[in-house]
Amino acid sequence: MADPPRCNFDPPCSSLPGHEIRQNPAGWGLENAHFKNWMSKQFTPLVPNFQKKWGVIDRTLQPGDEITAYVESSWDALSFGGTKSLILSTANWQGGRNRMLGTGLVVCGALYVAWGMYILSRDKSKHRQIGGMQYFQFHEKGPAMIAKLQAGEAAG
Repeated sequence: MADPPRCNFDPPCSSLPGHEIRQNPAGWGLENAHFKNWMSKQFTPLVPNFQKKWGVIDRTLQPGDEITAYVESSWDALSFGGTKSLILSTANWQGGRNRMLGTGLVVCGALYVAWGMYILSRDKSKHRQIGGMQYFQFHEKGPAMIAKLQAGEAAG
């Protein structure tokens, strides 16, 4: 590999509202964009297992390419029974894996198939002739109107 992969945020952290890189006048504080992304408000405290995107490899990797990751553990996850992992994965149009979308589509498809089978079975069990006059209701004139129409059909 001539050009090693680089890792960039998409969009860059400095372009997100509230994530501007600022110099702290006192000379202390966190100015790491990756840490700001990690601490950003999301639903992660609500679920026991979660992943956060650290960055994006902005070029296509070929089979056999080697990626070297340098990891520095700055906080202990074992103290509360947690674990840390480095996961390299492909991202979809939503930015990561999304089982909810696939599950929702399968459930909707199953409901449509079940509804179609119900309509088909109902049609086969209660079949009605198209335009059958015995199924129309003409309120007060009902029986007389049906007899008149049937007499007209017999004559015609």
